[in-house]
Amino acid sequence: MKLERSVLINSAVLLLALGTGAALFVTRERPTTSQREARAHNLFASFPSQELLSLQVRSRHGTLELERKSTPDGGSPQYTLKGNIPADPEAAEALIRALEMGAFLRQFQVSEVDRAKFGLEPAQAELHARFARAELGLRAGKAALTPAGTTYVETTAGGETRVGLVKTETLKELFPNPDDLRPTALIPHSVSEFAAIHYRDGGLDVALHRGQGPAWLDQKNQRVRRDTVEHLLLELGTLKAESFLELGAARAALDRDGALSATFTLKASNQELGLRVGSACPSNPEKLVAERIGANPAAACVVGGLRRAFAEAAQKLADSSPFALHTDEIESLLIERNQKKLELTRSERGFSLTSPARADVALNVGNARLDALLQAEAEPVSEPDLGALGLNLPLGTVRLRSSSIEGNPRFDEVLELGRPRADGALPVRRREDGKVLLLPREAARAYVVDSTLLRPAKVLEFGPSELTSLEISWDHERELLRRGPGGSFELSEPRGLSHDGALVLELVQALGTLSTERWVADSDDGSFGFEQPRVRAKLELTPRDAGTSAITLLVGANTAGGAFAELSGSPGVFVLEKALVTRLTTLLVSRALISEELSAFARIELAHSGKTLTLLKQGSGFVAAQGSDLSPALVERAIEALRNLRAEAAVHTGPARAEEGTNTPTLTVRLTSSASGNLPRTLRFGTADTFQEQRVFHARI
Repeated sequence: MKLERSVLINSAVLLLALGTGAALFVTRERPTTSQREARAHNLFASFPSQELLSLQVRSRHGTLELERKSTPDGGSPQYTLKGNIPADPEAAEALIRALEMGAFLRQFQVSEVDRAKFGLEPAQAELHARFARAELGLRAGKAALTPAGTTYVETTAGGETRVGLVKTETLKELFPNPDDLRPTALIPHSVSEFAAIHYRDGGLDVALHRGQGPAWLDQKNQRVRRDTVEHLLLELGTLKAESFLELGAARAALDRDGALSATFTLKASNQELGLRVGSACPSNPEKLVAERIGANPAAACVVGGLRRAFAEAAQKLADSSPFALHTDEIESLLIERNQKKLELTRSERGFSLTSPARADVALNVGNARLDALLQAEAEPVSEPDLGALGLNLPLGTVRLRSSSIEGNPRFDEVLELGRPRADGALPVRRREDGKVLLLPREAARAYVVDSTLLRPAKVLEFGPSELTSLEISWDHERELLRRGPGGSFELSEPRGLSHDGALVLELVQALGTLSTERWVADSDDGSFGFEQPRVRAKLELTPRDAGTSAITLLVGANTAGGAFAELSGSPGVFVLEKALVTRLTTLLVSRALISEELSAFARIELAHSGKTLTLLKQGSGFVAAQGSDLSPALVERAIEALRNLRAEAAVHTGPARAEEGTNTPTLTVRLTSSASGNLPRTLRFGTADTFQEQRVFHARI
């Protein structure tokens, strides 16, 4: 009996559960009470956007048919227009969102509505949305007189009809121009998707195809500049239709006026996509007419510089660079030359050097070496004699390896090295296309096996208190800075001049923490300009337990980022940054033009254009001499200007130079001391010039 009762109860529970499920299944198409309350003012009480199948819109702009395509794995929705033309996903989502969120400002009793009076029979525009289990309709009528900016609208859903007023601006979003949903990207592909490009324009005929790895080759299988091709394809990838045109009329204009014709081949499908560019856009002569040929043909007005971009690319295709890879794509470097080997591999923190010795290499140092290899400017060699150049049997190779090139899990780029010339230039051959190049001496330095990667970035280190003297000579200048008895620095040469404390401190600190971003050679080969150095700086340091107390820094020829430099007693040539070269060649002379307080002077004369103004000391200030109508305020301004007068830098010592114009000054300031026996101090201002991007005037004391 208990068993029968248990079975009966369980059966009842099951039937109730099934009944509840059936009720939910039957009614799930209808909006719930809470949904209806939440969306009481919306155009539709329920709008299951995820179940949308299609949308048809008819308005004064034309007819728009939008269909939602199924996407695997719940990916982003995709839409097509009539003719299976892909729709712009953002524009399609905006339309659907506007339909979902659209709302009535006011609703009427349907039984009291005069549909003809409201312009709903016939409607001015119509919209029909089809869902998996429902259909919705919307009809737009006339504009309402009040409130302004509203329109009569009728909606139907699940047998329910509602009529009300809707903002006219909202309807503009619901009834767009069909062109607004067309994809505006005319060449909607990334650089990596292209296999070939061929374009003609008048006498211009360019055909390019992919080589190995990231390289692009021309019709003769010679490598062209990768960056040039990629820049052109990137521009095409961002090319947008600014306004669409009638296809037949656009074709006729392009046929009539002559057009650039381009064909692009896609890697994955081997499909060809065509583009013609030419005539001036009818609505804007500064734009060009473009026609897309192939899948989804279209014509549109595009940016005016497009045709010129093709022509400019053709002029920049010649490639005389050794490699096509970029620095951040390189995983390892291997140089083999003269039975020696340099091997550098990228690691998590930077680089690892495994030959000629094992060491960790900082990221910026390793990248600088790779940059020197990749950015070398070479000269192409026409009709090369491989035997004479040492390239029949190469004397070495440089191999770059990458695992980040799409479709190439391991890509090697190899450069063969020939016999160096007497002037230090190095002939090389790209293995990919056989192109022979000549690297100048400075560029060739990156292609040797050396120990520069083992050298520390810190070149010199000492504290300011350890420096006892600093002697700097360059051009015709010589400065000698010594530490005086009290511990402060004194300028011994040039004689009779005081030093500028700020300049001295900056220079001493810069030398005491001297570092380099790049070592360029293990030793001087006579090509760095040290035989006649631009700057020679001799430092005397307080002797330590080990090491020398005298160090000489030689600065040679200019190079990228600064100048070549070396330290006495320390092998190796490094790059001294440009800012420090400037500091070394800036006189340490005080930049104060008037070292005394102005109160120490009894008389100040200013002469300009044949006129002289005299200021006389009176009490704690100055007044204009008799006969001058200069106001006290203007006198004070002149004194304040003199008080703040300061030079940007001391340019040179010795006699005045004619080009500086101080022998025939535009302004002369003469200050006569209050103390008898003191000579007047005279400042002469000459010609204008530019110093460190500032407008300045030459002046002489």
